[in-house]
Order: sequence, then structure tokens, then C-alpha cells
Amino acid sequence: MSQENMQKIAQIVHDGFVKQDWRRSTTVYGCSYRGNNGTKCAAGMLINDEDYSPSMEGAPAVRDIIVEAINKKLGFELTSDEIAFVYELQRIHDAYGSDYVDKDKFFGALYRHEITINKENV
Repeated sequence: MSQENMQKIAQIVHDGFVKQDWRRSTTVYGCSYRGNNGTKCAAGMLINDEDYSPSMEGAPAVRDIIVEAINKKLGFELTSDEIAFVYELQRIHDAYGSDYVDKDKFFGALYRHEITINKENV
């Protein structure tokens, strides 16, 4: 596991959440890699639009099709720990109860992994 890679993942996801005002990416079917009004889930932010396929919907971030698309965008092969981190962020996004991502849970995950984000990038 590379702390630099984890940092990059966290920054992309954070910046994406900020741009969509922390809204969850949903459709009538629930949380989605690509949702209404151009929203994306945590793992969806790590997938290039041209590599996205509707067949990805419903698959967890640990599936090969998702990991391969994320690897392509990030430009490196995710380790098992990094895949677990992406999946953790996906689960935080997918938690029910609100139309918004729980910021406390998101930043709590970053804290547990000793990751800081640059809030000036947004």
C-alpha cells in the first residue's frame, strides 16, 4: 500500500463530493456509479466516463471490472489495501438515510488511514 496512492484516491473522491455538494449518486435503483444530474459515487469518481458501462451498476468496487477501470484512470495497479480503501469509501457513500454523503464518516475514514486532503484544490 502506498500512502501516496491512498492520498490521490482520497483527493479525487473528496473533490468530486465537493463539486456535487456532497450529494449521493442515486437513481431509482439506489446508489449508482453514475447517478442523476451527473453525480458519481465514490468509486465512480475513480472511473473515466469513457470506461464506464451501465453493466458496472450493482457491482461492488472490489470486482475486477471496476478495479481495472480505476487502475486505468489512476495510472497504477491498486493493491489489495487500496481496493479495500476504495470499497470503504463506496460503502460510506452508499449508506442509506440521507441524500447526502456523511462527511463525518468520510473524514473519519481519512483520519484512520492518516490521509489529509488539500481543500484548496476544489
